[in-house]
Amino acid sequence: MIGKSKNPNCFKKQRIPLPYEANSTAWMTRNIFKEWLKTWDEELDEQNRDILLWLDNVDSHHVESENFKLKRIKIRYLMPNTTSVAQPMDQGIIATLKRYYKKILLRDKVANIEYGYDTDINILDAMRMLERAWEYVTPDTIKNCFAKAKFFDDLDREVFICILVNYLV
Repeated sequence: MIGKSKNPNCFKKQRIPLPYEANSTAWMTRNIFKEWLKTWDEELDEQNRDILLWLDNVDSHHVESENFKLKRIKIRYLMPNTTSVAQPMDQGIIATLKRYYKKILLRDKVANIEYGYDTDINILDAMRMLERAWEYVTPDTIKNCFAKAKFFDDLDREVFICILVNYLV
């Protein structure tokens, strides 16, 4: 998650459920993306896992350089101007995540009103709700979005499903 505040007050003495970075625009930058990739690559190396990561062509995702090497992550880019039809995240994963997030947000707001608690949320509350929302996104949703984006044929689909289910469980 990316925000504007370097050290949000709500983070003090709290477990932060998601990685957090800050910059003045609260947008992904190439440097933030590189650091995130390095951290993930180290985790994958510890697990002895190799992955192929498909990315869209936004500038912050272009991290190739002579001195930036990843051991476990191989990067491929979608063709330019195809994100809306070729990216699985755009085929329903993001929409599903947002739907669950909004449902959790509304339930929490209503519960806070009923019990007379403050209804404001801070970035830590939003992170926790996002983490809970992601738990509701099923392997079937992800699998179907990859299929809709035409990422594999029927044989590849069975292999992908096995890998996805083993990863998510």
